[in-house]
Amino acid sequence: GFARINGDLFYGPTGTFNNNVQAGWTSVTGQVTQLPAKRVFPPIPNFSVGTTDPPIQKGVSTPIGAGSYRDITVPRDTNITLTGGTYYIDHFTLNQGATISLQGANTTLFVKSGLTFNQGAVLNSSDPSLFQIYYAGTTTATVSLKPLGSFYGTIYAPNATLSLQGGSDFYGSFIADILNSTGGSGIHYNKALGTKSLALGPFRIMTWTQKSY
Repeated sequence: GFARINGDLFYGPTGTFNNNVQAGWTSVTGQVTQLPAKRVFPPIPNFSVGTTDPPIQKGVSTPIGAGSYRDITVPRDTNITLTGGTYYIDHFTLNQGATISLQGANTTLFVKSGLTFNQGAVLNSSDPSLFQIYYAGTTTATVSLKPLGSFYGTIYAPNATLSLQGGSDFYGSFIADILNSTGGSGIHYNKALGTKSLALGPFRIMTWTQKSY
């Protein structure tokens, strides 16, 4: 599909860029700059995960408290409630039609090996600083939401490709080795994150420029 960046674009020293024009729309409305060196993201500190899975039954809403788990797999059309705090997980999988409800002031997921949302939904407030995902794996992390759904949160995946799908809107901050956005998905940076650092604190907005068209 056709994507548009309202603002500036910076791409890596070995990358290429074609500013396609389609029906009078340019791919990038601002300045295009090739970086002299690749950006290096701070690593996620080592962490341990659990050896057991939380008991989740298909069609039964299940609360899950903070802690260490092996895998969290949410069956199709099933809801889980994360009650807040920090979770350490090896694989996190949200199957089609499944939902995550968030409670508590802040929810943080450290995911070691696999992260897949397959047309599910996250039900939380519109403050993306309250839901943080740190993905330490190297395989592609896929976040595909229900059509026309919305995601409010931050995802930090410095070693992996992050694929945002589903024709949905993603509000927050999304950092990855490679970032793909398909299916007409929209990415919206939330200015409130400029005054709220992530738990690891690798980045903070120093300046902000917004353009109107």
